[in-house]
Amino acid sequence: MGLGGGVGVAAGRRLYVLDVQREANRVVVGDRDELLAPGLVGRGLHWIASEPPGDGGEVQVRIRSRHPGVAATVESGRDASCRVEFSAPQAGVAPGQAAVFYRGTRVLGGCWIERPLGADR
Repeated sequence: MGLGGGVGVAAGRRLYVLDVQREANRVVVGDRDELLAPGLVGRGLHWIASEPPGDGGEVQVRIRSRHPGVAATVESGRDASCRVEFSAPQAGVAPGQAAVFYRGTRVLGGCWIERPLGADR
């Protein structure tokens, strides 16, 4: 990869990195609309609020520091895992980043992003 951030693939259109598969030494690329995810699978779910919203409760979630946030529902799973479904698909759901849950300006909790929903590449 050069300094411009390209992946060195001539496709006649702009491509985006959808997934990096280190074990297979493979980078999966696609169109911008393929970056959109309906939600995420998280790990390390942790609530700091005295009254968490409960399964299916609506929160605002931010998936990166400058993300404006989006309405979402959170369903907790086994072993501190969770499934977060966004009210509108979001781009940039990056594994390893934090997802932080809010109600207004109050932090309720968060998790680590394991993968975007629908990431069956």
